[in-house]
Amino acid sequence: MFDAKELLLSLIAQPVLISIIAGVFGEDYVLFLMILSGTGIISFWKVVIFGYIGVVLHDTVVYLAGRSEMFGKLFAKREEKAKKKKKNKWLMRLGQGGYILPMALSKFIFGTRVFATLYASQKEKNFMRYFMINLGLVLLWFVVMAPVGWYAGRGFTIILTIVQGIEKIFVIFVALVLIYFIINFIIKAFMKKDK
Repeated sequence: MFDAKELLLSLIAQPVLISIIAGVFGEDYVLFLMILSGTGIISFWKVVIFGYIGVVLHDTVVYLAGRSEMFGKLFAKREEKAKKKKKNKWLMRLGQGGYILPMALSKFIFGTRVFATLYASQKEKNFMRYFMINLGLVLLWFVVMAPVGWYAGRGFTIILTIVQGIEKIFVIFVALVLIYFIINFIIKAFMKKDK
């Protein structure tokens, strides 16, 4: 039977591999390893360096998959349908913005990372430009969250609680903005119907 002691022993034995794999699976797993590094179980710098490599690797693979022919056709059909229907004009306006802000936000909002990267793959055709921007955004996440995770591992869990609270407030803000746009769209649609 597999238990927690065996898991911790495997973490200590292979910190580089575990950090890369954690980065590939998501920033939350890297944050967990940073908390463990605060307790001294695993090296902080190995988690930061190799977790960073894993996150960038994941984002690069998703970007390249998004640039594939299959995803290109999927996004092209969606945009073509939206252009044909005046009802979906607001979708086109939302899509005219840049991809940097959605990508930056996705680093801090759980569950949005893949979608933001796929969106960026359709907006940014130059791979090197995307890659350099993504390196900076992932670095920003690590600069903010690495100390938070390490301090949480040292017993200062209030910092982690505050950061998670800020994330929740931000998610509520984004949801309210989306609701505003939807209500605005519905009101405009009914006003056009009445005329």
